[in-house]
Amino acid sequence: MASGQTNVQIIDEVSIQYKHGGHLCLQAVRYHHADGTTEDGFRFCWREATGNLKVLRGQTRLPDLRAAYVLMAMAGGRPAFLNHCGADAYDLPGSVNL
Repeated sequence: MASGQTNVQIIDEVSIQYKHGGHLCLQAVRYHHADGTTEDGFRFCWREATGNLKVLRGQTRLPDLRAAYVLMAMAGGRPAFLNHCGADAYDLPGSVNL
């Protein structure tokens, strides 16, 4: 791995295909940092119609919140998503106002 780069290991993925052929994905991932540390978490990303990940710097644009809810519902039934969480997953306060 090149100095200062992070490698992303995809543990599992769910996706929705759009009319333009691209897929919006929710992935359970493990980040392997150049300093030897790892972090577990989740990310949204796009796959092109060819199946290749769309290379983006920064955030992924979500068309609407419905897409996020649908992907999270799909992921909720899969063990790889249910049993996967980052070290900071329990840092949320006990009550969150929604």
